[in-house]
Amino acid sequence: VKAFAEIFSRFSPWWVFVGAVSYITGNIFRAIRFRSLIKTRSVNLIELTVIVMAQSLFNQILPARTGELSYPLMIRKPHAITITESTSSLIISRIFDYIVIALFFIVMAMFSRMILTQVTINYITIMIILFALTGMLLLVIGKIGKYGSLLIEQFLQRLRLQDRKLSKLVISKCKEITVCFGNVRSARIYGFTLCISILAWLCT
Repeated sequence: VKAFAEIFSRFSPWWVFVGAVSYITGNIFRAIRFRSLIKTRSVNLIELTVIVMAQSLFNQILPARTGELSYPLMIRKPHAITITESTSSLIISRIFDYIVIALFFIVMAMFSRMILTQVTINYITIMIILFALTGMLLLVIGKIGKYGSLLIEQFLQRLRLQDRKLSKLVISKCKEITVCFGNVRSARIYGFTLCISILAWLCT
């Protein structure tokens, strides 16, 4: 107890305040991002920020980032957002998180290129390739979902399982996810999401 008291006594109230404001601001930006990717309903920003903060907490205490699953569940009942739409917004958000992290890494590496080893340069090259592939994925994600749904439907038809209740549910959810991805596929939405993601990570 004394050790903890001594540690906390060394904390600067000013930096604790700055950290708290930065943490809350970053979660507000993440809530704004989710809100921009949900097209069927308007969600209250304060309520969504609380959900995002709760999701962040679950990610910290649950293994293997299974806390991510809390977001679709928490937003489903109070806001009547379908699991498919919330899941698609979560997937796109995480894609943009990767893009921003990769972008930060590449920019910082460029400023330090004079002292980089060949191995590090190779890693940067791989990161740039993955960065480009991720950008391409965002451009064709709607078509991938469309053709994926069609392939699943044809596969179930060949097995003569298309009339089963579970098969109909799978096909229906695949088509819903495809529609959700298509609803946010625009340069304006992607540009806004990228800017908000950068601001969120700068506050982290």
